[in-house]
Amino acid sequence: MLDHYIIRGYNINPHCTSALSQYLSDGDVFLDIGANHGVFSLLAARNPKIKVFAFEPSPRELSRFWKNLQLNNKHNISVLAYGLGEEEKEQDFALSADDNPGMNSLPTICEKGTRIKCHFSTLLKLLSADVLKQARVCKLDVEGQEMFILNSLRSHMDILKKCVFVIEMSPRFLSKVGFSTDEIYQFFNQAGFKHQFGNPYNAIQWEEFFYHPAYTSELVLSENFDPQ
Repeated sequence: MLDHYIIRGYNINPHCTSALSQYLSDGDVFLDIGANHGVFSLLAARNPKIKVFAFEPSPRELSRFWKNLQLNNKHNISVLAYGLGEEEKEQDFALSADDNPGMNSLPTICEKGTRIKCHFSTLLKLLSADVLKQARVCKLDVEGQEMFILNSLRSHMDILKKCVFVIEMSPRFLSKVGFSTDEIYQFFNQAGFKHQFGNPYNAIQWEEFFYHPAYTSELVLSENFDPQ
């Protein structure tokens, strides 16, 4: 399904592509958490002076990601074969059907998925504080696992204050692991960030944008798929 939309030229996430265009400059870092096949990593990497760190635990998606890297001849993307969470461990992970690979998640969330073992760690264990200080855009699309990752950053948001966050908000998935979208909003509010969009149409899933007003401005949405 994801490949179908990309091939047909749809902008599958204008919030993320707009953020890549608006906030990334030479020397900046893009964090692609839940990278899947690497679509947004490849878009950001069109500027060779931007450094991309992509996190993806699924070996199936990693195989496709590596092929995409070879086809596009990009050398400024570091692919880390990890899921992110609150601690370093090997844990069960569920792969969704091959025709909709963007739904991989924890077995509690992706109940009908094929279970495998994957490596998980924290962002702070995989990247140095110096690297994270250069992050200007973070895409967080992990199908309900968001709060596990954010909790690991709770005492370290000061080093990410110049970074904007594009997060897929999925109340149903979050509830399956004991969280809510309110907790995501509260997390960023406590760190001094603001959100921009909310959910005015009561959608079952939506994209939210978080930014620190002392360092960045609101997102200007564009339908342009190319961030360059």
